[in-house]
Amino acid sequence: MKVLLISEGKHELGDFTRDETLSALSKLVSRTNSKTFEFTLKTVRDHEFRVIPGRGGKLFKRAMRCLRYAADNGFGALVFVIDQDDEPERREPLDRAQEYDGVAIGRAFGLAVRTFDAWMIADEQALSKILGRIIQRQPSPEAISDAKSHCKSLLGSAALGLTDLYKAIADEAIIERIEERCPIGFAPFAARVRRL
Repeated sequence: MKVLLISEGKHELGDFTRDETLSALSKLVSRTNSKTFEFTLKTVRDHEFRVIPGRGGKLFKRAMRCLRYAADNGFGALVFVIDQDDEPERREPLDRAQEYDGVAIGRAFGLAVRTFDAWMIADEQALSKILGRIIQRQPSPEAISDAKSHCKSLLGSAALGLTDLYKAIADEAIIERIEERCPIGFAPFAARVRRL
């Protein structure tokens, strides 16, 4: 199935201009659903997804623009993930886009609480294997205010950058553990991915 995968940047998408297999998010999606996916990766800020400000809410308009783009360009599904950051109100427009029945295409909208980086620290066994040292179970990932800095501190002197670390975690982490540790953001997203 051809899937349009849209997210915010290199930590989710990797360096997809060089090699789309470097995408942590595409790996998580593939491991969550056993179907075979052919991904096209784009950033949410891509010029094709620009919207005109005004009534209706910018995020919902952008989600709908992405959904229509996917349908108009022959994709079988859309996967769209952004960070909550400090804006919990982002959930409502994404939930509305998920339920919208005016475009007949599979979709999985996700809101990472608080950021995608939180998903990457949910499985301490995967972190231990990748970093070559014992990493203790981390505090509740979705409660960490700056999960990116938390990940950087776990890296320590490792020769990996965050993008490579996230891809390695996406390869190793137990999906059910991420769901358990990230019940507000990852668990509902994973359920949507399984329904694609």
